[in-house]
Amino acid sequence: MAAIFKEHGWHVELTQRSRDGGKDIVMCHSENGEKALVECKRYINKISVEKVDRLIGVQLIDGIKKAFFVTSSDYTLPAKRRQFSANMKEFGFSIELKNGNDLLSLLDCFNELIPPKNRSIERLA
Repeated sequence: MAAIFKEHGWHVELTQRSRDGGKDIVMCHSENGEKALVECKRYINKISVEKVDRLIGVQLIDGIKKAFFVTSSDYTLPAKRRQFSANMKEFGFSIELKNGNDLLSLLDCFNELIPPKNRSIERLA
């Protein structure tokens, strides 16, 4: 994931493998200096709203307004709804949930042989 974010203009710093404080990557965008957190989960089951809420809590504690949650699986409906919370927007926080299909599209930056799954995915900026 760090390599993917680097390809999209982010300077990345990996956290330690365990006791990472609820985040796997801390990064800063090279163009606008925006900071962001990334949490990665290689799961088979869907990610629950509680796991998304944990990352939102880490955002609040660290004072970082943008976050990405990336999983090889997908999210429960309540988890998907959380990213559109009016309170998140009101206080300037955002969280983007990327699932396995999004991940395949993001990998397109490395290999033109991988067919794009969904061209509507926005760049990670």
